[in-house]
Order: sequence, then C-alpha cells, then structure tokens
Amino acid sequence: MALINIICFGPLSDLMITTTCEANDLSSLKLQLEDTYPDIKKYTYNMAVNQRILTACLLNDNDTVALLPAYSGG
Repeated sequence: MALINIICFGPLSDLMITTTCEANDLSSLKLQLEDTYPDIKKYTYNMAVNQRILTACLLNDNDTVALLPAYSGG
C-alpha cells in the first residue's frame, strides 16, 4: 500500500478531515473514502494524481491525490 497525500476542494473539503491515506490504486482509494465519509457519495468529482486528472492508476508513496468536485461558473 502506498501512503498518499489528499487535497480536497470545494464542498469536499468540508466533509473530509483526512490529509493522508493508504491505498493501492484510485478505485480502492475511492471505496475507502466512501466508507469513511459516506456523504461523499452525494458529489460528482474527479481525481487528479500529481496534477493529472486520471480515472485509474496505481498509487505510489508520496503521490498527491486531489479530489475535484464538479463546478460551474460564468
């Protein structure tokens, strides 16, 4: 398992207090976050690993995963 850093934006930052986590890949991280913070399931969000938006990847120690909620503006 990789020890990763987590950054949250928008309303997700109000839900989560975790800044580090252990996970093997993005899908296991998402499941772990949903178990710990069930309200996160109400939001649509993308994940960026080391500043690249990805839908799947293996995680390495010290990777930074950003949770990016959907946004709109004008």
